[in-house]
Amino acid sequence: MRKASETEKKNREQLFKLMREYPDLPVIPMVSYEVVADDDCPYWKGSWGSAKLGAYIVGYMRIYFREDDADDMEDVLNHTTTGRDWYDAPEDEVTSAYQNLPWTECIVAYIDLPEVE
Repeated sequence: MRKASETEKKNREQLFKLMREYPDLPVIPMVSYEVVADDDCPYWKGSWGSAKLGAYIVGYMRIYFREDDADDMEDVLNHTTTGRDWYDAPEDEVTSAYQNLPWTECIVAYIDLPEVE
């Protein structure tokens, strides 16, 4: 029988701790593109990566995370709102609009490449 590695145990405990502390938040599993290599299988084996508190919004082409995508606020706004080109907007308007998007608070659970057995 394969036993969980110390990294896997640590990552699971981190996730479980957040789930206990914030039971009303949704858990969003984010699967690394490296895990899903092609279309030939319906499921792929991954491993538990890190977990953290975050906030997300779904755009036209992808999901954005408030903290991770803050360097590209104009891009996030252009893909989550309509009626304005944010690339030419003043910085203070961009920052305010970005902060006021309807972010969904969540627990982000990263699913990484499986550990070598």
